[in-house]
Amino acid sequence: MANPYGMWNLQFRRNLFVWEENLVAEIQLKLAGFTLDSSCVDCLVWKWSPNQLFSVKYAYATWEQQQHQETQDWDFCMTSIPRKNCNKVTLSKEKYHPHLSRFFLLVLWEENTFGRDSDRTSRSPAFSHEKTNESRPVRIDTLTMTVHVPFNHGMPQANRIILPYAKKEDKGIRRTVSSVQILQGNISPLPPCEYTHNDPAVVFSSGGATGNIFHEFSDIIIPLFITSRHFQSHLRFIVPDFAIRFMSKYKKIFSHLSSYEVINPAANVSVHCFPGAVVGLHYHDNLAIKTMEVPEGYSMLDFKQFLRESYNLKIRDLSEKEKPTLILISRKNKRVFMNEDEMVTMMKALGFRVIIAQPDLTANMDKFAEIVSSCSILVGAHGAGLTNAVFLPEGAVLVQVVGLGIEWISNTAFGIPAPGMGLNYIEYKIEPEESSLISLYGKDHPVIVDPGSITSEGYEILRDVYLVKQNFNIDVARFRKTLVNALGLLGRSAPLLTVPAYDQIHWPVLQPRDWRKMEKVPRGLVFLATPLICLLLLPLLYTVDLRSDVFPSDQGKIQLSTRKVGQGIEDLEHLNFHFKRLLRGEDQTQIETTGFACHTNLHTQVCVANRPVRIDTHTMNVYAPFSQQKPQANRTIRPYARQEDKTAMSLVSPVHILQGNSSPPACQYTHNVPALVFSSGGFAGNLFHEFSEILIPLFITSRHFQSHLHFIVTDFSPSFFGKFENILSHLSSYKVINPTANGSVHCFPGAVVGLHYHDNLVIKSSDIPGGYSMLNFKQFLRESYNLKTGDLSQVPEQPVLILISRQSSRRFLNENEMVTMMKALGFKVVIARPNGMSNLDKFAQVMSTCSVMVGAHGAGLTNALFLAQGAVLVQLVPLGLDWASTNYFGGPAAEMGLNYIEYKIQPEESTLLSLYGCNHPVITNPASIFAKGYTAARAVYVDRQNMYINVVRFRKTLVKALGLLGRSAPSGRRNRVLR
Repeated sequence: MANPYGMWNLQFRRNLFVWEENLVAEIQLKLAGFTLDSSCVDCLVWKWSPNQLFSVKYAYATWEQQQHQETQDWDFCMTSIPRKNCNKVTLSKEKYHPHLSRFFLLVLWEENTFGRDSDRTSRSPAFSHEKTNESRPVRIDTLTMTVHVPFNHGMPQANRIILPYAKKEDKGIRRTVSSVQILQGNISPLPPCEYTHNDPAVVFSSGGATGNIFHEFSDIIIPLFITSRHFQSHLRFIVPDFAIRFMSKYKKIFSHLSSYEVINPAANVSVHCFPGAVVGLHYHDNLAIKTMEVPEGYSMLDFKQFLRESYNLKIRDLSEKEKPTLILISRKNKRVFMNEDEMVTMMKALGFRVIIAQPDLTANMDKFAEIVSSCSILVGAHGAGLTNAVFLPEGAVLVQVVGLGIEWISNTAFGIPAPGMGLNYIEYKIEPEESSLISLYGKDHPVIVDPGSITSEGYEILRDVYLVKQNFNIDVARFRKTLVNALGLLGRSAPLLTVPAYDQIHWPVLQPRDWRKMEKVPRGLVFLATPLICLLLLPLLYTVDLRSDVFPSDQGKIQLSTRKVGQGIEDLEHLNFHFKRLLRGEDQTQIETTGFACHTNLHTQVCVANRPVRIDTHTMNVYAPFSQQKPQANRTIRPYARQEDKTAMSLVSPVHILQGNSSPPACQYTHNVPALVFSSGGFAGNLFHEFSEILIPLFITSRHFQSHLHFIVTDFSPSFFGKFENILSHLSSYKVINPTANGSVHCFPGAVVGLHYHDNLVIKSSDIPGGYSMLNFKQFLRESYNLKTGDLSQVPEQPVLILISRQSSRRFLNENEMVTMMKALGFKVVIARPNGMSNLDKFAQVMSTCSVMVGAHGAGLTNALFLAQGAVLVQLVPLGLDWASTNYFGGPAAEMGLNYIEYKIQPEESTLLSLYGCNHPVITNPASIFAKGYTAARAVYVDRQNMYINVVRFRKTLVKALGLLGRSAPSGRRNRVLR
């Protein structure tokens, strides 16, 4: 700042280090030639834009206009998630690249996680990886693998050694990984640049445990995806310990992560200059990606999609093939299936097309990835070969045969990661009699009866006994049950009759010379074959008979085309697959045999018909007369997700399902896609209930149909459909049918009545077709409302705080005082009042730009669904509402990719204190009030309570929120604000 006499008077918030004093002296010399007009008011100005305000758009535009200059000095502020950090940056025409700002964002994200001045060595889990970011020009000498970071010349030289591999806790692996030296500070002389690049570098090792596909994916490929994917291929890889076979094996993956040839330090000994660098890779866990810890919010499903793009794999629908394909990982050295042929015979008898994956087949990754992607089930003993499950289509089944003593390893390596890949997972734990160890040690040896005592001696002993010495002789009859279970997860059932497969019948082998003598083949052969062929055909005839029993009175009016009509689903088999994915266990068997099944739990009831139905929208009768021989059965359900709530159910109209011997009315409209019937009654009108009980359940139930279905909505609410038109139009390609306005008979190839419900604002990935999660639902919302902001790297420089302002109950009585404090903390504050939230299209856009959301417990907090990933939800918890606050918003927040903080008010902050007094049970024992019933508790804690927030105390909560954003509260201003 300048004093009134026009001279510079520099002031600092802390004492300077010795090396900083020299820099200050240089600054004073430069400023000595400048004086300021004291009559002018100080302001921040970005002189290159018309409005004199900084924006990235004008920053880039200015640089592009000045390309004729060799260099352009800017005061460039790295502004994003955590904090403001302004630095003088010289951008060179040769060094500048369009994704440099994205690189800065990665650095700031790291600062948010580890602290700006801290040692950025991430330890998760168990000190598992090491990574360093540098966001200014660096020089890398590939001969010595030294990274020169010459900023802050006044700073004494610092030396850091890291191993750029993800398993630094494993000493055996560390011995095969070369170290990288990073020199910072006053480096003199700097080696001259031999190659200058426009994109940053990522340095990682291909040493370690390469050669083992599990470690290749878990320790290198997936960490590389996590660390580099958001650069959109604009970066160069420098790979010490360059393994030619490894780099060749995964060439397609590397070429999709970087647009440039990989630099092999051993073959390219020179000094390379980059605008920035990352040394090391982020690692989350075995075959896992933690969405919350990735800059762009990627998941393992995104990684699998990336693999499909890299290997040009088509998305496989598991219903496409008549025969499900099972791939068996065949091992040759250890953990071998000694009765593999017997297992394959049983698998084929169950109706599988079996592929045996021998080591030579798996060697060509390009071809093998395509094979695995066509399979429905992958079976194998615990081992690296199961890593190929990353190529299985979503919804497929991974069956892991778990040997003695390796239960924990098997579950950690493959069992836990499987759901994150969108796979069903089954373990087959072998019995001692199936292990070769019993013959080596005897049935009473601790190796058999007490594996824990062996594994406790250390990994080397465990490995030698249970991983190296153990083979399996599988009990085929017992294992068959596991595969029948796998078939059920695919929506299929085991064959009704146990008949020898065609290729198991021992036909006489005819040599070419015998072809002319075929008429002399004994007639006994014919008589042998005839009954077997008849046995094979009987199940098919039985199936045809069942399938033909559809509306005999006017069957000709039903239009069930197996070709694509309009936007209809292409064939009935494909449609049937979608129906079965909505059911589990016995319900899948029931729908396969009867064409109809219902799933019922505490909250909801969902009925599925996979054969033609007729729906009379005037009476809301669903006619499902597949089996005319059965007496008529009538089932009534209310298609809403709160079956246990009598109040909600009283606001939901019933739907009647008529099965068996009934006379359905004639079709007036015939559709080529199925129907989904649900109610927009219940608690619609309350945003929380609209999302939790209608929209999220609708997403769970219908998303996998890919918009190819009709919605029939009872208790039709025009305001509800006007409000959520964007969402509904992205779930169905057809106009919603309103029974009140369209009283007619509609015919469909199948129907779903009711919606699946998991919990408050929750999606359980393991219970949903396609393995969707709440992050997928949020992405769906971004697509539906065309929101540009996906994470905090895209929000404005100044953190925006949105305050949900309530007008009836649970109001903030000192809201203005709260807002003043928030602004003093550096927030741009948006106050959201009911009239501002009524237009969801516009309000979703506002929400998506906010870093922090603050509100008292209530429906308005549901708008947190539109917050960017990494944002902070601050819920103020009124007296008596602890359980509701945690369960309705606290728990779901993490699944939405949000940080969550609770501010529990004290009795002094609640208006209930003045109403009841400090010794009343309402204040001292809320549980006693809730014991009287929800209605009594609601009248007190929900409807009668307002709040006068202690701003000094609440300020600490918002400082914590700033910390979660990687920012800190302004210093030296607190007393002025709170006076």
